Amino acid sequence: MKAQKTEYPFRNPALDREARITDLLSRLTLDEKIALMDDHPKIPRLGLEFSGQVEGLHGLALGGPGHWEGRGKIVLPTTTFPQERGLGNTWDPALMQRIGALEGYEARYMYQSPRYDRGGLIVARPTSISRATRAGVAAKSPWAKTLISSAP
Repeated sequence: MKAQKTEYPFRNPALDREARITDLLSRLTLDEKIALMDDHPKIPRLGLEFSGQVEGLHGLALGGPGHWEGRGKIVLPTTTFPQERGLGNTWDPALMQRIGALEGYEARYMYQSPRYDRGGLIVARPTSISRATRAGVAAKSPWAKTLISSAP
């Protein structure tokens, strides 16, 4: 986020999450809310620039030759794990928890550090990207099977 850090209540880390979210949503126009569904959303009047093209199917995918990190920004290495179908076949919920915790740590490090100025971080629940209508069926993700994704 590039604008004034505490001009708006949603920027104040001392407030609880619900208050910050409520404040931010109250300031967004309908068009801005729709724009947030883009692959690299920005709301310049509020100083918001969010990440785009980031996923964590088997490690935080950020940077590299595809320039997902955004050209001109610092490329930071992230941990890569076996493809999601291999991870799902371990049937090891504790391992999946550790992998998810590490991905979360890396994402927070990159997106909350003022040094890298990457903007906001939006985290969504796992989905089966592989089964998306427009993508056809590619590699299977562990979330494609209810039994695997419901493991504690």
